[in-house]
Amino acid sequence: MGTVIGSRGTAAWLALALAAACTGGLRNPTPAKRGAGAIVDALAGDDPAAAYALLSRDARARVSFEEFRLQWQASAAER
Repeated sequence: MGTVIGSRGTAAWLALALAAACTGGLRNPTPAKRGAGAIVDALAGDDPAAAYALLSRDARARVSFEEFRLQWQASAAER
């Protein structure tokens, strides 16, 4: 299993989490607002477990939590 490398990789995973959380679209902004709030809370609280939980099932199958957590720690200065 490959690792997520660098800030672009971290940003991509976080963008994926946010996009997955925003599937409600403009017709129903409540799910999007909750999804955006969840990723903001995870970032502000330095909570990789919360951010990881926002990833799709497929993304979690490709990247273990430990791998995600290590990348999260490595990108702390970028958050």
